[in-house]
Amino acid sequence: MIRAMRGWNWNCADGASKSTYGDGFFEARIKIADIKGLNNAVWLTTADNFEIDIAEARYPSYVHLSLQYWPPANADQHAGMGWGATFKEKLAAGFHDVGLLRTPADLVYEIDGAPIAAVPTHGAVNGAATIRLSTALGDWAGGTVPDHPETHDMLVQSLHVFAP
Repeated sequence: MIRAMRGWNWNCADGASKSTYGDGFFEARIKIADIKGLNNAVWLTTADNFEIDIAEARYPSYVHLSLQYWPPANADQHAGMGWGATFKEKLAAGFHDVGLLRTPADLVYEIDGAPIAAVPTHGAVNGAATIRLSTALGDWAGGTVPDHPETHDMLVQSLHVFAP
């Protein structure tokens, strides 16, 4: 369980894999917190400075997907792109699968088994990836953070990584 609390010495939680991974299929089964103002995230960071947001889910029904490049020095410029998907049902009502198929040429994002976005990378994103699960409180995350978010959690039921 990843828990986010305001008023403590921290306002987010982050878990990262000890191992790193290349191409393959990454899928987490999550249930997002049932409050606005909390970002529920499943993402990858790569050794070549890319951030791949498999899902940044926000109550009640929004998921943001993105690909970001964070330069290691001020010599390069940050670059990124992102998309949003809004669903009819409230995502906190049950568990949902969020996933990414990573190949040398493409990133394909999926939710509940259905592909919803794809990005041709042409081999530009090839560093080994660390898997991250996190929550963060902020008014930017879909609404004002409630005064007492401490019992509202993102739950992770499973995380699977499949080799290509």
